[in-house]
Amino acid sequence: SHVNVTFGEVLFRVGLVTEWHSAEEVEKWTNTSDTVNIIVSTDDPDERYLNVSFSDFQNRQFRMNVSVEGEKTDESNRVSIGFLTPHDEGFYGFGERFTGCNQRGHRVGSWLEDGSWGLGVFDPATWKLRVPAGEESTYCPMPILYSTYGYAIQMD
Repeated sequence: SHVNVTFGEVLFRVGLVTEWHSAEEVEKWTNTSDTVNIIVSTDDPDERYLNVSFSDFQNRQFRMNVSVEGEKTDESNRVSIGFLTPHDEGFYGFGERFTGCNQRGHRVGSWLEDGSWGLGVFDPATWKLRVPAGEESTYCPMPILYSTYGYAIQMD
């Protein structure tokens, strides 16, 4: 399987991603009886890296924590995770959505707003706030997905 992990720098409450950096290579890993820690290099010119840990292995569940390490870590405040899935896999959950039940193929965020009063897409020329509006907005975001292949992922 293939997993993409990226982290980004976002202007506070504007949502403009100024730069995304991608995970590249596992540099080091260690494990204990209940935790696996992985250090992953990135393509970040400031040489920040990801510290990924897996723990709480029980009943086919685990916790994955990702943190950005190195200098200037306070500039990173958004993480994205992507992975390859079978073409017929469906994704449900994410809270109340107006784009249908199956969210496969949608970019789903967890931003709360009054759906019909959103400010729309960010415009760098006018510096209007960028928040999801219309179909992509929600009154009740929930950062959990359920797969039709029998697993779930909860972002915390």
